[in-house]
Amino acid sequence: MKKLIVNADDFGLHPAINAGIIKGCRDGFITSTSLMCSGAAFDDAVLQAKATPALGVGIHLTLVGGGKTLLQARQLRTLVDEDGLLPADYTVFAKRWYAGRIKKAEVVSELQAQLERGLSCGLEITHVDSHQHLHVLPGIADIVFRHLWRYRDWLAGGAADVLARSLPATLVRERVALTDSDHRRLAEALLPLGADPAAVHAVLPGAEPDRYTFRAESHVDDKGDPAVLVLGATLRGRQGVREARSAWRHLPGTRPKRIFLVTASADPVELTSELQRILRALGDGEPCVEVLPPELEPTAYHRAALAESALVCTGGDELVGHRG
Repeated sequence: MKKLIVNADDFGLHPAINAGIIKGCRDGFITSTSLMCSGAAFDDAVLQAKATPALGVGIHLTLVGGGKTLLQARQLRTLVDEDGLLPADYTVFAKRWYAGRIKKAEVVSELQAQLERGLSCGLEITHVDSHQHLHVLPGIADIVFRHLWRYRDWLAGGAADVLARSLPATLVRERVALTDSDHRRLAEALLPLGADPAAVHAVLPGAEPDRYTFRAESHVDDKGDPAVLVLGATLRGRQGVREARSAWRHLPGTRPKRIFLVTASADPVELTSELQRILRALGDGEPCVEVLPPELEPTAYHRAALAESALVCTGGDELVGHRG
């Protein structure tokens, strides 16, 4: 049976637009909409969408249209004009973008803020697109797929199909190689969600990586670290969690990166999403959280990290083979 999706853009831009989209859905000719997370009528749109479960809702990334941004204008000095407003349309943005007058970092920051607002509003997100199709603009497309696909929050928000389409293509484009076991996991996880089989099978084969080393502690004292304290308070004694551990991942030529490893029987996607949002709120722009279901055998990467990790806290589930 074929299914026709009729999607209406600009949900959240204005109350009248919201009302029209909701009416179209209730009348049976609109099935989906794209939510402007920086729109003036965002809150109204979310409330109406929650009362209209038949309406699929995606995120409408917005970098043009003459409206305000989510982030403060002083953080986006090259993206907005003197009044703090976005470029009027696609052509104005493109001219400034290709002239090098808009900083890539500002675009990434604003798009991240919009995604995070959409993913945390309580709706099940079905897709991601953009205002005036700006995400297909060369350079912007790279940002969307290279910098934003890694948000596992998309899964928790119900946008698994977005990740299924974008992740294999990103791995191929960036020439990221996977071991046979990792490639099998990728196929088993993403093919049922609609990933392109050709893209999945085009991912390069590779040997088990051994480039990372791990240490339980950083070069500075971790005591009193807000991330450790907050995650410990969040997970200590919690049902569905066995233990949380912390390790510092080292790669020659780069700064050490702290990773958190949580052994838990709770839903790994929802728990990962929750902890990543906490860490981002604490200032970690690229949080690294690994939730490990106890019934699965850890990969070589995870075994190495666990072996050189420090205990953050224990949860409410019984521990087996507890490490000190």
